[in-house]
Amino acid sequence: MAAEPSASDAPSVVEGERLAVRPHLLTADFDHAAARCPDRAAFRTADRAFSYAILHDAAGRLAGGLAALGVGPGDRIACLMPNHPLFLVALQAAWRRGAAMAGLNPLYGVPLLQRQLAEVRPKLLLTLAEPDLQAKAAAVAPQGCRILAAAPDGSDLPGGAGGLAEHLAAEAPPPVTLQVGDLALLQFTGGTTGVPKAAQLSHANISCNIQQLGARLPRFGLGEEDFLALPPFSHIIGSSIILCLGVRLAATLHPVARFVPEETTKLLLERRISFLSGVPPVFMAVARAAAAQGADWSALKYCMTGGAAIPASVIAEFEGVTGAPLLTAYGLSETSPGAVLALPGEKAPGGGTGRPLPDTKVEIRDIADPARIVPRGSRGEICISGPQVTGGYLGRPEETAQAVGSGYLRTGDIGLIDAEGFVWVVDRLKDIIIASGYNIYPALVEEALYRHPDIAEAAVIGAPDAYRGETVKAVVVLKDGRELTLEGLQAFLRDWLSPMEIPRQLELRTALPRSPAGKILRRALKAEG
Repeated sequence: MAAEPSASDAPSVVEGERLAVRPHLLTADFDHAAARCPDRAAFRTADRAFSYAILHDAAGRLAGGLAALGVGPGDRIACLMPNHPLFLVALQAAWRRGAAMAGLNPLYGVPLLQRQLAEVRPKLLLTLAEPDLQAKAAAVAPQGCRILAAAPDGSDLPGGAGGLAEHLAAEAPPPVTLQVGDLALLQFTGGTTGVPKAAQLSHANISCNIQQLGARLPRFGLGEEDFLALPPFSHIIGSSIILCLGVRLAATLHPVARFVPEETTKLLLERRISFLSGVPPVFMAVARAAAAQGADWSALKYCMTGGAAIPASVIAEFEGVTGAPLLTAYGLSETSPGAVLALPGEKAPGGGTGRPLPDTKVEIRDIADPARIVPRGSRGEICISGPQVTGGYLGRPEETAQAVGSGYLRTGDIGLIDAEGFVWVVDRLKDIIIASGYNIYPALVEEALYRHPDIAEAAVIGAPDAYRGETVKAVVVLKDGRELTLEGLQAFLRDWLSPMEIPRQLELRTALPRSPAGKILRRALKAEG
């Protein structure tokens, strides 16, 4: 990263422009899109398109089915599936019943999914009628949670035959009365402690954030956009920016099951995609794909990246190939997710990420004394306030008080504000490993490592990786006389962890660093390199 700005006497506080966003129910955006653009494709898969009218009707009828199953205000449902039209239908149906949604990543291992569902305690778990997904759903659903499986090809969404068809009411019932402060989404995050927990996001949080983002993306028009649905809908980028902002714009969403550089690049060009959001490796790979060279990129209006630092050289390379602006962003699940974004046509100098979104304040506070705002150019904890900030974590009052009890969100990230008002993100306090934009929790990986019969002690840290930003490194002490290879460890862990969580590096030691109280010091291991 470039040299950091020098400190000054000015306080480290910067605010975005005044927009006075108006919170609204997220169902209103779907209603508006279906009324204004009924025949426009809301989803377009490889062989089928689903219009806004069809999915709006399906959502209303599923809401009737949810009512018959006893789902009502204050309840929760969960979705365990890849990016699929049913996710949007289920999301909107839940909201019409006054329920909240929790998205679950189907790539996660059974232990993590069980923990997440134990937090959410949903009445229903929706998945697709595919053997692997149904088996995983059965393994993770808590007692009393009903599992509904829909046809993978979406054949039951318009009301045809399929596993979900029997739960679609003949017609949509009137939606229940909602308030903008009601819970809309339970978004799993590591928060400031690195322990997975569910951030509570209201209709107001998300609706304000998509307005804030929309103000920075003025070239977007109603019924004119095509979004590549690459981020998982279980991730805050997928659920809020792709689904909710996309629906607000009546955009067509093009789901991608798996990022393959050449195939994805061809899809971007063939479908005339206007918005691409992804982690830095996506843009690096697209810029270098053979299909990208000399192609017509005129449809691509905006690109947005975050989740990890992106080298200026990668931005220059991508923009040189496509001509589309690549905007750097910073946010968290707790900010719905946007907090900081580069302005189109404006480049943050050095390592700066951008400026606060409208109606958003960013402060840099002393790590040891959060009541004190540090001078500009000095490092400290990034703290955020604005209408998009969560009200707290589900069932965790102490952690809620720690994170947002002072009227601003303590992010657990270290940053600074320079003289021009750009926010820099330079480090983080929490133990989370972020690999290709995914949060990986060291404690959960360590729990799986301790299942191995040859391992006596284990610690997991993030190691630098040129492509993923970070990768998972296991540092272990073996039991006397035992041997272990990386390949053998990876094979063992496939039953316990998702592919993204399995360590890609292994270091064997005779002892691990510990605190005076005997706690293994991950930070000391990371500092050693």
